[in-house]
Amino acid sequence: EFVFRLDGQEARIRNGVLRIDDGQPHVAILKRATFQGSLELDSYIDYDEIKATNTREMILPGFLYVGGLPDIVNFTGGRYKDSFRGCVHVLQDITRGPINFGVYAVNAENVHSCSNPSWTSSSLVYSEVENLLNGVLAGGTSEIFNHNFDEINEPPPVHIIYPRPTGNITSGVPSKAHW
Repeated sequence: EFVFRLDGQEARIRNGVLRIDDGQPHVAILKRATFQGSLELDSYIDYDEIKATNTREMILPGFLYVGGLPDIVNFTGGRYKDSFRGCVHVLQDITRGPINFGVYAVNAENVHSCSNPSWTSSSLVYSEVENLLNGVLAGGTSEIFNHNFDEINEPPPVHIIYPRPTGNITSGVPSKAHW
């Protein structure tokens, strides 16, 4: 599930199609641009949006939690009961690129290395895959990535549908009648 709020309005995108608790690696890409958000999970994609507001940016007054929370029920007021369990390989800011967890982490609990991650990178995550393959990402070294990947395979082609479908976009399967 991917949820974001701006000026009290909430957009929620929930995967109800694919199981991700099967012990296999999955690629999840969560994006928010102004008032629209998208959740890409392997071959599944879904969108949601909020009404336009005067706020275009999220201002996070505190820290950003990546991964699971120690007491998710208490932290979310009972809204969520299950926390994240898995590996986070890349967190990328659209303007600054990949975030180095080793440099910016304030605290870490129950964090372990991901063992044997047979994960295929996506061109949607890395804008400079060639540089990553050569050991350099965005002008700096990519030492944090060297121990995370067994190998990097060429990503599958990305198909872009334009114009964006309208109608029942929360189901993940747009109706051809509304294109």
